[in-house]
Amino acid sequence: MISQYANSPTLTTLDNGLQSLFDDSTFVSSWYDVVFNLATATGYGLDVWGKILNRDRKFTYEGNEYYLQGAQTIDGVEFTAEEMENLYRKVLQLTAMRYLGNASIASINKMIQFIFEGKCYCYEYEPMQIRYVFRFYMSKIQKAIIETLNPHPTGVLSSFEYLPVGEYFGFIVDGKAQDEQPYLPFDNGPFYQ
Repeated sequence: MISQYANSPTLTTLDNGLQSLFDDSTFVSSWYDVVFNLATATGYGLDVWGKILNRDRKFTYEGNEYYLQGAQTIDGVEFTAEEMENLYRKVLQLTAMRYLGNASIASINKMIQFIFEGKCYCYEYEPMQIRYVFRFYMSKIQKAIIETLNPHPTGVLSSFEYLPVGEYFGFIVDGKAQDEQPYLPFDNGPFYQ
């Protein structure tokens, strides 16, 4: 503003109003959190990342389709919309790790530990063959995710080993029928660690 109009109340009010009108710092900050930062992105932002990483929300396992959006019940387990968003975020992060990783056994183990946070690992059991081993009970949606993404080196055959339901001794979970228990009661099966 020209110095001769610097003390004009009308022009200084107009100037301050224009500055706040064109101030985009709050927009940029919220855009970064909602879209650009994969760790905090939600809804539309995750969809943008899905397009960038070429990974949509749909997974198929044993003829069933799973869509990672909105509240839903899968295999008798209720998921909130927020839990589904977080699961899709982890899928996108694993996809990004696949693109950036070196496909070594150590790298693959870090990836599957990151997404499943359980007793799981990958090892080479024969030349050019790896096996993923999961030492916890996995839901069908988890199996669909790992078998679809399948982070393995090119030209290497991969297989999956899941903990079978109902073959090992354990404790009965409240609220589940006897035939739905993942563990067997006393005197019915070997111990499992």
